[in-house]
Amino acid sequence: MFNIGGKLKSPFVFVARFIAPAANVTMMLWCLLNTSAGSVQAQDTSVAAASPVITTLRDLREQRGKHVSGEEPLRRIDMQVRLTFFSPTWNRFRVQQHGEDHWCVSSREHFDVLKTAKLGDLLRIRGTDGFAKPVLNVESLEFLASGSERDLLRLPAFRDGKPNLWKFVTYTGTVAEVFGAKDSIRIRFEDPERVIRALIFDTTATPQQLNLVGQRVQVSGLMETATERSTGKKSGYRLVVKEFSQLRLEPNSNVDSIPLTQLRRDTQILYVGEDYYIADGCRFTCEHSDGLLPGRLVEVGLGDWQPESSMGHAKWLVQGDMLALARPPLLTAAQIADSGDFYRRATIVGRVKKCVVEHGVAQLLVASGEELFTAQVMHRLLPEWDGENSFEINHVPGTQVRLTGVIDRLETAANGSHFLMHVADSGDVEVLSLPVQFRTDHVKWMIATLVVLGLGVVAWQIGLRRQVHLATQKLRSLNASGLATSRAARDGILVFDTDRRVTQADGKLAEMFNSGFVVGATADATLQNKLLHLFARPEEFREFWANAFASENLARTAEFASQAVQGWLSVYTGPVVDDQGANVGRIWTFDDITHRKKLDMESLHSQKINAIGRLAGGIAHDFNNLLHVIGSSLEILTVEKAPAKVSEQLATVSSAIERASELTNQLLTFSKPGQLKTEAFDANELVARVAQTVRSRLSESIHIRTSPETGVWPVEGDVGQLEHVLINLCNNAGDAIPQRPGNIEIRVCNTMHESLGECVQLAVIDDGVGMSSEVLERIFEPFFTTKQFGHGAGLGLSIAFGVVSQHQGKIECHSEVGKGTQFSIYLPLTRQPKVSEGRPQQALTTGMPENLKILVVDDEPLIIKSFELLLPQLGHRVVSAKGGLEALARLATDSEFDLILLDLTMPGMSGLETLAEIRSLSRDIPVIVCSGYSDDAERVMNHEYLRVSAFLGKPFRMRDLNQLISSIDF
Repeated sequence: MFNIGGKLKSPFVFVARFIAPAANVTMMLWCLLNTSAGSVQAQDTSVAAASPVITTLRDLREQRGKHVSGEEPLRRIDMQVRLTFFSPTWNRFRVQQHGEDHWCVSSREHFDVLKTAKLGDLLRIRGTDGFAKPVLNVESLEFLASGSERDLLRLPAFRDGKPNLWKFVTYTGTVAEVFGAKDSIRIRFEDPERVIRALIFDTTATPQQLNLVGQRVQVSGLMETATERSTGKKSGYRLVVKEFSQLRLEPNSNVDSIPLTQLRRDTQILYVGEDYYIADGCRFTCEHSDGLLPGRLVEVGLGDWQPESSMGHAKWLVQGDMLALARPPLLTAAQIADSGDFYRRATIVGRVKKCVVEHGVAQLLVASGEELFTAQVMHRLLPEWDGENSFEINHVPGTQVRLTGVIDRLETAANGSHFLMHVADSGDVEVLSLPVQFRTDHVKWMIATLVVLGLGVVAWQIGLRRQVHLATQKLRSLNASGLATSRAARDGILVFDTDRRVTQADGKLAEMFNSGFVVGATADATLQNKLLHLFARPEEFREFWANAFASENLARTAEFASQAVQGWLSVYTGPVVDDQGANVGRIWTFDDITHRKKLDMESLHSQKINAIGRLAGGIAHDFNNLLHVIGSSLEILTVEKAPAKVSEQLATVSSAIERASELTNQLLTFSKPGQLKTEAFDANELVARVAQTVRSRLSESIHIRTSPETGVWPVEGDVGQLEHVLINLCNNAGDAIPQRPGNIEIRVCNTMHESLGECVQLAVIDDGVGMSSEVLERIFEPFFTTKQFGHGAGLGLSIAFGVVSQHQGKIECHSEVGKGTQFSIYLPLTRQPKVSEGRPQQALTTGMPENLKILVVDDEPLIIKSFELLLPQLGHRVVSAKGGLEALARLATDSEFDLILLDLTMPGMSGLETLAEIRSLSRDIPVIVCSGYSDDAERVMNHEYLRVSAFLGKPFRMRDLNQLISSIDF
């Protein structure tokens, strides 16, 4: 039954229109009854309770989503579905229920039901869910009611440019080609955007109905991707169709089918070439070639027809039976040339004039009467002409043969040939007679033979000497080339002789440049065709190449940016000389130095960061001293009673000092990262805490998502510093998403790094605006920022770089403009987790000491002046000393000091040297160390000999100093 041109050809379709709605209602009631029955059975038996029967594909999909892999129970199915596809050659069929589609597999015993079923018929299937594969294992199949295509949910083949894969779809297009085989019909559509085909498993259509080329049709079927059999690659899409009735002509279709004059019926394939076919009286090309062998009957519609040469292209083709080729008539070359009746089988008797064997094919020039023609014979078909020594035809010219084959036109006429004959079978070559060679005098023959042998011996000796001489020269050249190659010891080697031709190219060179080098090629051809396009600046390499060949003794090495290795190449060239010092060529070596260049750039960047860090640290230390003086003076003014307006202004200045103190602390952290408080920790827990903190800070329109790693490897580090780094990266990611909404992903995974080996990766990924390559080169530089003025100091990423480096890790960034950014932190593994123990803090005493005699030691007069103003406010007496030497002198004359405030960073005698001398004089006097560097506390607090009582960081508040003095046990 066909639905061609939109007209129904069967009365059963009208009956199906009334049966289908009733069948749909029956299916819905049956699903409800089965669901109820399943619940009743669940109360009676434990088996039903553990494995309820599923009646809809939607319920099956939901049940699959509730269980993880390996824990799914065996699910029973009992469903009413409609058939969308079946072919006896496939081991599965496709069904649909309420818009849900699914594959089913069944045994051969159910194929009888499926063979008689039509598209849209209502079936009952029972079996199990093959959860290991997305198919249903059908154990029982039952036909319920007839249906049609209208009972199925049909979707458009493409929606918004995307295919509805694995759905029952409808596609409309113009037919480009039709190919009919024994078991299927293949149709290709004209579509400029994609390759669309239809595979119809219905061969009941007649050739007249398949004459669809140029017509616009609508086809419905299962949408899937198409795969090339030879390469296995995806080649477009195809619709799998069960019945030919699913193909319908569009109304008012512009019919441009094959004219009857180009329609060849019951024609037999005579010859199969590499890209064309010869049938009775015509020659054509065809995209599909499955099963097209000599002897096959076909009906073919030819397009692009050329009447003068009887050639065209098969727009549609239907295969028939395979028949034996008939015995052709015996003709002469003149009869064929005069009639022009090509593309036929014929038998010709002629005499061989010449034979050339190339690539396993023998081209025979044969004379038939006064005319010449060319016969193409497979080399394996050539007989043993003399029956003893296996001489080929070219050794016995004049052999008379009978050849049977297919007459074809010659692409290019040569040697006076009028046409070409294809000989494809060993029985088609028959030797009729061999030429006779007459010998008159054996004596003369023997003399002539001796003379020839004598001349041959002389020629052999001369040739042997020449070969020895050439071999010696070649051996010297090879020896020189080997020596030069061993000196170079590079990745790729290219050697030229004195004629500037390639004599050697190793495999590494071809592998590096993804291109082979031809031995014997000239230097100019090698440069132009193989090398020049591999360099980022080809003109620079062209000049280097020309200068090397212009100077015979030039030996030089140069570095070039290369596109072949996505990095840098070191190119060396030098002369090749033999053991006598003679120049025998030139050698070129190519070495991939991308990794070395990367290390050099990283080293230069690290040196630049360290230099800037030292400068920033020095400035921050001096700035902290000034902030301390300003803050101390401000606190003294705050203690004294002042008008409300003045107090408000003092509070503003105090806030500014705190902000400046935070900035200097960042500079100090960047210049001298403090000692790490390391401990083994779980990276998943760290990421969870960071995500919770970031969600409360960023906009609600930014979605924060975490991707933890199951079984993440243990790492060791300072959790607080790493948490601060991740929060800063997330804040930067939020600033990079100006268009809301956006996404930020914090990922944890085990991975391999080229320099760290096994490590744990912490990644922050956003879909923001991204960064250009110019910005990426500077993101870790201090004070570099892309934010607006006042929105960032440009130290966040610099500090992150320092913290990660202190953890012996790596931080990398990948970004593209418009595609987002990913920061990746790589931390090395720890096999023996440990927890660092800091020095426990001393308990604060409740007593508040007063009237202490305190020695203040500092090199800055302003700092000394601030202590002289602050300490009396706390009820203490102050004695100052400018520097370590003056402090030791005062201690030598007056030992009645209760406390010493000592600055660590002083010129001349440093704070540590001063403290060591103080301990040699008095081991019991309390000492509070003051410094603007945070890492100084870690350096001196745990020193047993120095016995530091406390550490006071600059700048500080009056209450901090008072509380610190109160904590000391005098």
